[in-house]
Amino acid sequence: MSIRKYGYQIGEGRTGKNNLITDVPGVKVGHVTVDEEENKTGVTVIIPSEGSIFLKKPIAATYTLNGFGKTMGTIQIDELGTLETPIALTNTLNVGKVADGLVEFTLMEGKERGVRVTSVNAVGFYHDCNRNQSSFGCQTAKAGTKACSRRFG
Repeated sequence: MSIRKYGYQIGEGRTGKNNLITDVPGVKVGHVTVDEEENKTGVTVIIPSEGSIFLKKPIAATYTLNGFGKTMGTIQIDELGTLETPIALTNTLNVGKVADGLVEFTLMEGKERGVRVTSVNAVGFYHDCNRNQSSFGCQTAKAGTKACSRRFG
């Protein structure tokens, strides 16, 4: 259920037609679900613009909500003020594996476009240990790459 249905208005902007992130022109979302006996988790990837993110480098910033997160690439985003890759979200102990998939995807895309890729950011996490045995390392680099390739808009 949407927070707006409880009477809360976040910010001053209006929502898009479907009240989804994909209402923003050019934004796509990819997802891979892991649904196994002890693991109910996944990888979500946000592609913030059309074309090569590495070449367009959309403006970006980070915000630390509670200081507990496991992330990759946020210092670079804060230093440069731009994003160079899709944004990947996964469970707590699989940030590194999904980062490997993001690297693989970004290098593949760079090769296809004739672009020399020199860095990759950003991977964040969500805490899902109440539904998932994250210590089993159920995510793989392949899941991260696959999520990048599945683009829903």
